[in-house]
Amino acid sequence: MLVLWLLVPSVDSACSATSSLASFWLNPKGATFVSISAELEAKILRYYHVEKWRVGTIAQQLQVHHGTVQRVLRRAGVPPPQRTARASKADPYVPFIRETLERFPTLTASRVYAMVRERGYRGGPDHFRHVVAMHRPRPPAQAYLRLTTMPAEIYVEYRVMLSIAVGAGRYPAPTAVMGWSASHNS
Repeated sequence: MLVLWLLVPSVDSACSATSSLASFWLNPKGATFVSISAELEAKILRYYHVEKWRVGTIAQQLQVHHGTVQRVLRRAGVPPPQRTARASKADPYVPFIRETLERFPTLTASRVYAMVRERGYRGGPDHFRHVVAMHRPRPPAQAYLRLTTMPAEIYVEYRVMLSIAVGAGRYPAPTAVMGWSASHNS
């Protein structure tokens, strides 16, 4: 693991420029992570609990990403905000949409939209496609076994994936899929 220490500019509550020490490190896959100072965490928590600032306001004032503010609040035990569901123009038509999609699961959203328009729906097609996607029945999940290999181990899988037409007949075409694991654990 590679660790770098960088001087990162920040702004304190008096709006005077100060500098804080932040650590950046790279994981083996190349992603960069930032560790913020305890002072900055304290400011985030104070602004949230005492000043009652929202996440976006805190992020803007401290010049950090809103995800950083959310992470600090989450680690401090602050529950995420509950979103309230708003009424939609499509709500009265949801039972019809579900019933139609249960009977005809491959019916396109544009066709269902046309059917609902005939029944009085006055909303737009873009939002309606989202509503149909939310209520479309999903095929059951299929189980699979994850293949784990040792470093530098080779695995081969044989399968008939297609057939080839030769003259008047069709013949199976066996296929081999070959792979090898990386030299380190992933």
